[in-house]
Amino acid sequence: MAEELSQNQKTEQKPFEKGCLLIEFILNRCEFTVSRLPSLYSDFSVLKESNPDGYKANVCAWKYALQEAVWAGRITWRDDYLVIYCDNKLFASLYTAKYGTPLGIVETMEEALSSGDWVRLDCFLKKKKPIYAYLVSFLSGMITWTLRGIGILGRKNHRFNTVCVIMQHVECASNAFLALVQDRTMYSDHIYTFDELLSCFSDKILPSRTLSKLDIQIIVYYLSAYKKEICTCSNGQVIKLKSKTKPVADDVNQTDILVSNLKTVRNQLQLLVTMLTDNVSKLDETVKAAVKTKNKALALFHLRSRKSSESTLEKRLQALEQIKEMLSKIDEAAFNLDVLNSMKSGSDVLDVFLKNIGGFENVNVVIERARMLSCELKDIGKVLGEVDLSEISDAQIEQEFEALLRAFDSSNIKDTASDAVSSLLSQIDHLPPSSIDPSVSCSPSRKPIKVIE
Repeated sequence: MAEELSQNQKTEQKPFEKGCLLIEFILNRCEFTVSRLPSLYSDFSVLKESNPDGYKANVCAWKYALQEAVWAGRITWRDDYLVIYCDNKLFASLYTAKYGTPLGIVETMEEALSSGDWVRLDCFLKKKKPIYAYLVSFLSGMITWTLRGIGILGRKNHRFNTVCVIMQHVECASNAFLALVQDRTMYSDHIYTFDELLSCFSDKILPSRTLSKLDIQIIVYYLSAYKKEICTCSNGQVIKLKSKTKPVADDVNQTDILVSNLKTVRNQLQLLVTMLTDNVSKLDETVKAAVKTKNKALALFHLRSRKSSESTLEKRLQALEQIKEMLSKIDEAAFNLDVLNSMKSGSDVLDVFLKNIGGFENVNVVIERARMLSCELKDIGKVLGEVDLSEISDAQIEQEFEALLRAFDSSNIKDTASDAVSSLLSQIDHLPPSSIDPSVSCSPSRKPIKVIE
């Protein structure tokens, strides 16, 4: 498990590079050392029983190497990043002069399919349960092993032709797509045709990569059938993204189809406006060139063409503005509808709460009852806090008062004596050394200061 996680992190973090062939990319990986190449290029299916760890290591090495090769665009004869074509061309592209072609590719594919890391494209698009894949793989392996054991089936036939979806790549690309569209709030920004989605996002989902039509189809199907993040119509041509405020995407309705048609017309008009603008610019240059050469007939012909193109361009621009304004009004109406629905939901919630409160009279009753209970609780506290002073005698009070006075007087005397000693020592410290005669002793009549404790 730790090895798989580390391999997953490598796949996600590996930068996109170009330039080397598939076999060069494979042989440059750290797993494909000189000492391991004979084992990796052998038919290591025999290790499944005798050396399970070696078998698993070889399968993982080939699986992750092929996955990263697809992710890095090393399958140069294909434009897909989410699928791997397990065919004879892939098999031949891994040929080396010393070790020949790898004999364990079929085994690697079967193990990847049985683990669910890869899924056959036809099974993926039918959303078959993973348990069926495990069951088929188990029965297929058991039958193959039995037939080989009795000699009916020899060495595996390495001619294979299967398109496999790499689920790790699908999840990564799908998450990247959702990150791109998560901040879109307008209603029309959640409606796309498949062609519009392909043209808008094929080169923006993954850095330095342009996803193929099949890649986009896989992402759409994955987010629709597996994650419920988008919804498609029956023919798959209208795609509706999930709103942030809803757990799953709503079904595509007739309004969504009409909006998608408007967006299609808008996109077509934008392309036409771009083409007409370029045509007007080219005709303008042609007219200027004809004027410079004083070719009046040619200049008038191109001038007439330019005027016609300018007129058509103006009409198309007006139509484009009308379509844009209509889409803007639809977005505004959809936003107002969302606000109205939110206010309606809020009103329903308030109505429920007010019914639970019971109206204004019930509030007064509750407040009055709370006030009465508070007064009653305060009275109980007063009763519990009262002390019977008749049990304390005056003699006890007098004795405690005299003890406090004696302690206070004693504290004052100690503070006074300490201040006197400190003052005397300070005066002695300030006397000049010459004024003190060490030969003169203290007068016998002079008594030392006694500190009263």
